[in-house]
Amino acid sequence: MNKKTKTKIKASYYIVLIKLLSVFSVRAAALKAFQLFSTPYSGKPKRIAPAEFAFASPLTLSFEGKTLRGWQWQPEQEKDKRKKVLIAHGFDSCTYRFAHFIQPLLQQGFTVFAFDAPAHGLSDGKTTNVLEYRNAIVAISKKLGPFDIYIGHSLGGMAITLAAEKLQITAKLILIAPAIETSTAIQAFSKILRLNINTKLALIDHIKDLSKHSIQYFSVSRAIAHVHAPVLWIHDEQDKICPFKDVVPVQQKQYPHISFFCTKGLGHSNIYRSKSVKNAIISFSNRE
Repeated sequence: MNKKTKTKIKASYYIVLIKLLSVFSVRAAALKAFQLFSTPYSGKPKRIAPAEFAFASPLTLSFEGKTLRGWQWQPEQEKDKRKKVLIAHGFDSCTYRFAHFIQPLLQQGFTVFAFDAPAHGLSDGKTTNVLEYRNAIVAISKKLGPFDIYIGHSLGGMAITLAAEKLQITAKLILIAPAIETSTAIQAFSKILRLNINTKLALIDHIKDLSKHSIQYFSVSRAIAHVHAPVLWIHDEQDKICPFKDVVPVQQKQYPHISFFCTKGLGHSNIYRSKSVKNAIISFSNRE
């Protein structure tokens, strides 16, 4: 049985389970939906560390009862150890997938830091959400920062934007296909699991109760207006995970601190592997 077939069977099981739960308790159905929404769907597969990790210094950080695991890379030249960059991966991903960023950043004189998010990679936990991820980045920044540049992909992009807003960070932000609107993610998730309107509304209410914020708070387009930092926003016009239609309203506001680099045909995941994207990141990183 291939992975695609297994995924379909798993989705079908949860569609039926949540539908049954909703008959007896809409709240129970919403809680189960939230658990699924917060669980990396690939779990924690064993991955072979890329070669770049052989010369990294391992790091640990205690955070909300969990241990976050990360790495630090130092440039060879002692004089270059003043600039720092933090990389934040996306949902259902891990730091290993950004190994190709390490050498180019080291060559530019950056000390590179990266942590697996809660419930991802080698870090503790089984579930996570953008609020927890934001708080993790805040904790990392206070412990190991200040950083000169933050790079975030997908959910990591939203998390660093919310962290920048909270800490009033003025360092450069590089957002690669960021998750823009939580409301969009909820809509897509509800469609996949065929949530009825009552379960969907109960899910939204649960997020509000848990976070003390509406889902509209968890929005890059909202938070970016309160971030006083140079931003490079990289997005593909054919991104099916974080749709480009959510980028357009931000573009139309023509914020002077945001530069856009738009691609076509790279999608959501291939975009951070692109040579042109990597070159744009290095160029932006070196800009005064």
